[in-house]
Amino acid sequence: MIFQIILGILCVTICESKGEPRSSDRVCHKNECTQLVKQIEAQRGPSGPCVNFHDYICGKWNGSQEIPKPLKDKAVKDLADLLDECSTLAEESPNATTKLINAYMSCTLRE
Repeated sequence: MIFQIILGILCVTICESKGEPRSSDRVCHKNECTQLVKQIEAQRGPSGPCVNFHDYICGKWNGSQEIPKPLKDKAVKDLADLLDECSTLAEESPNATTKLINAYMSCTLRE
C-alpha cells in the first residue's frame, strides 16, 4: 500500500513538472540583453541589496550626468501627454500626483 502511494505521488510530481518551462528557458541571451546587464551592473553600487538598498541601486549614479537629449525630449513629451489627459483640475489632496497635475494644469490652462 505504501509503495502505491509513493508511486502515485511520484507520477503526479513528474507529470506536473514536466510541462513547466525552466527558468533558463526564459533568460534573454541576445547581445542587447547582455549589454544592458553590463550597463546596469556598471552603475550599481558595491553594497548588496539587503545591506544598503539605496547604494545598491543608485551607488555610482551621478546626479549631474546629462540624460541624452532624445531620451530627455521623449520623457518630457510623454509626461506632458499624460498630464494633458487630465482634463480637469484634480481635487485637493496631499497626494503628490494630484499636486503635480494641479501645478501642470495651472500653467497650461488658457482662458
